[in-house]
Amino acid sequence: MVIGGGLAGLLAAWALRGYAERIVIVERDRYPDGPAFRSGVPQARHAHLLLEAGHRALEELMPGAREELLAAGAVRVPMSGVHWLSAAGWLAKYESEVAFLSCTRPLLDHTVLRRVRAEPSVRWLENTDVVGLLGTPGELTGVQVRARGDARARVRELRAEMVVDASGRTSSV
Repeated sequence: MVIGGGLAGLLAAWALRGYAERIVIVERDRYPDGPAFRSGVPQARHAHLLLEAGHRALEELMPGAREELLAAGAVRVPMSGVHWLSAAGWLAKYESEVAFLSCTRPLLDHTVLRRVRAEPSVRWLENTDVVGLLGTPGELTGVQVRARGDARARVRELRAEMVVDASGRTSSV
């Protein structure tokens, strides 16, 4: 089970494929149909980029993802073409094959989401809050969930052999 269906949660679920028979992603928001801003992503409207190691790691985890991003409008920016201003002043220009990918956060999220949605071992609980943990201090055995925004909604228990908390900085876990 993965708490949080943002980029970290989606990639965690993807990495669990083949190790878990069934993966449940519990996401508090509803996903848009396409690449669109979500209220649950606090910095979604900021400029986003994947440094060389980031897009290499994404490509290793999801072969073809880099080409999908480029085809959908991401831009490859060679580091040798960038002028960097640091606290110490302007950095020297240099030639490099290293590049980053620049794209919107909704494009990045949607590209990864589309891949994870196509994975048959992944199940989804959207518009759902995790309201408690199950188990003991030494062993986590699942979570308690309810419909988002309704404090009177019935709390359900979801058992799991493993729980990944990818709900971000506002996690109460």
